[in-house]
Amino acid sequence: MQLTTKIKTTFQATGTKALDDRTATDPINLSRTTSLANGTGASKANQSFHDQRSLASGANEELDLAGSLVDAFGDTITFTKIKAMRLVNQSLVDDFLIFGAAANGFNTPIGAVADKLRLKRGGLIIIEDPLDGYAVTTGTGDLLRIEHEAVTAAAAIYELTLVGEV
Repeated sequence: MQLTTKIKTTFQATGTKALDDRTATDPINLSRTTSLANGTGASKANQSFHDQRSLASGANEELDLAGSLVDAFGDTITFTKIKAMRLVNQSLVDDFLIFGAAANGFNTPIGAVADKLRLKRGGLIIIEDPLDGYAVTTGTGDLLRIEHEAVTAAAAIYELTLVGEV
């Protein structure tokens, strides 16, 4: 599979305040584009995965980044590095906890095994390491845990996108 990747983020905001003789503005217009060529190594990737998934209230799943995911072409994926990860919480009520698998957890983006990252309702997280990538270690560091932090009894939906190396 050939893969060409561009990750674009834009942050725009404008503050205004009425003064005696004018309206002052403070614009913020920041953008970043990360480009990854096909292959392995710095600023390269050769595999992607994306899915919209649903978790029942209070449920969790541990996605095996090295052997259980299947790409859009039906091929099993065995990531060795994650260069970029995007998570979107589609729920407007419930949060998700990311990382923190009890055993064999993929925790290289955050540090300690027990650490978790809260993805608030309606929230978005993008994590990138385009140069080195976050290591995925088969059998000891390959489970990405997603936990539905139940506030309601309803299932909650999230989107996951991964770009990396196999």
